[in-house]
Amino acid sequence: MMFKNYGVALKEAGIEHPALVLDLDAFRQNLSYLNDHLPAGYRRRIADKSLPSNPLLAEVMTGLGAQATMSFHLPLTKQVLAQFPETDVLMGKPVPVGEAERFIAACPQASRVTWLIDSEKRLAEYRALALAGAGLGAGLGAGLKVAFEVDIGLGRGGFAEPSALTRALENSSPLTVRGLMGYEAHVNALPAILGKGDTAQRRAQERLAEFVQQLPVESREIINTGGSTTALMLPQTGPANDLTIGSAVVKPSHFDQPCNQVLKPAMFIVTPVLKSHPHGLPGHPVLSQWLRRFRLIDPQIAFIYGGNWMAEPIWPETLKTSPFYGVSSNQQGFTLPGGTRVPDHVVLRPTQSEALISQFPCLTVYKDGQITDQWSTLRS
Repeated sequence: MMFKNYGVALKEAGIEHPALVLDLDAFRQNLSYLNDHLPAGYRRRIADKSLPSNPLLAEVMTGLGAQATMSFHLPLTKQVLAQFPETDVLMGKPVPVGEAERFIAACPQASRVTWLIDSEKRLAEYRALALAGAGLGAGLGAGLKVAFEVDIGLGRGGFAEPSALTRALENSSPLTVRGLMGYEAHVNALPAILGKGDTAQRRAQERLAEFVQQLPVESREIINTGGSTTALMLPQTGPANDLTIGSAVVKPSHFDQPCNQVLKPAMFIVTPVLKSHPHGLPGHPVLSQWLRRFRLIDPQIAFIYGGNWMAEPIWPETLKTSPFYGVSSNQQGFTLPGGTRVPDHVVLRPTQSEALISQFPCLTVYKDGQITDQWSTLRS
């Protein structure tokens, strides 16, 4: 049983604290599948926030033939640029102009960043930065590159209408406009009655095409869309030419969409069980005994090392949250039904990767029953 083997391998490696385990075989199978099945005709851009580990990013970029990243937090952006100095970086969210200015002044590779413009106000701020800063840094002046965020259905910002984008383009000098970002993760979040899935995706791509038509041909270098919940659904031909992928390669549970069903969960939290004892209502031993006797509660509770992660227990399968003990970051308790042997360790499946990976100092790499490596993670 694989989940049992994770704990055995960790103990043999002298690791008896919470570990974020990367199943290397499952991870590489995901990379191979994505490399073969992502739609053709798109530049592949890796979301650094979703995979904040340089060795992990290096594996993904090599496996998918990617030389581009999408970045969301400048301290992480700086580390990725230092490690991958040739990468083309598109910011995945608007950055306050003061933060951008300080970053450009401090980061030698800042000229490789394309900044995201979501409104006329931010456009004016970045134009002012370019006009005032010409000659002050490699990323300023005429070299300051931008892309426009457009709303193709998610409703969380960006230029709402093609006509608004046209006005912005008319006022963009001296900025270098590289293209658009039109995010469409909403297509799998809608109720079925409102066109969830392929119908919503088709509408989103039609909407994106309307925005693309406003761009001069020379400003269509980046037409970005997609994400780990939708990348495998994108049409083979346009209107986008640039897609983003990240969490899907390790497949936390928030990425269990039908389009990702072939992908395997490849990252798990494995942590020791510290102690166990009869389960009951704290401070009421007699009442607790009656509750157990009449099978109104599970008879045992096991407390793990750590807890309160963005993750759900998956092994042993019978683990449940106690109705009496709150979630703890120190020693989280899980109940066990009668007749269940208390395990030496518990396995949890993350719900996401981006916030979780950086909580651990390293990814602990598992292959063929052994811990083979530890990949450092990025902190900001």
